[in-house]
Amino acid sequence: LHNLLTVQNLYRLRCIMELVKIVKSREPRPLYLTLNVSQRNNNRFVTTEPSIYFSYNAPWLWNSFRKIPVIDNFGLDSDENLIKSLLKRSLLDAQKVDTENWCKNNFVEFSKVLMEIKTPSNSI
Repeated sequence: LHNLLTVQNLYRLRCIMELVKIVKSREPRPLYLTLNVSQRNNNRFVTTEPSIYFSYNAPWLWNSFRKIPVIDNFGLDSDENLIKSLLKRSLLDAQKVDTENWCKNNFVEFSKVLMEIKTPSNSI
């Protein structure tokens, strides 16, 4: 079985990775200013009204990804390669929920099967 992401999951990967880059670099400034980082938890976003725009979708996807309990030890300040590898692994695992018959969960959930991955500070 190949480790190729579907178009839906490629979109999710790109949205989240672009969001991380924008937050880290604070560029492009107009787009950065549309993002609202939570005051209570600086690794989450307060989302705007639901819309089709990046300023809603990317923070919403990030918050969904961060809901996975085993990945609490990293955030927006983590290394981009670590975020990308955790995200890609999660999407690939979710995509394999049912390889015989594609179902909605192959494209709308993040996998919770990340326990074997190690981060620099501790085990996940």
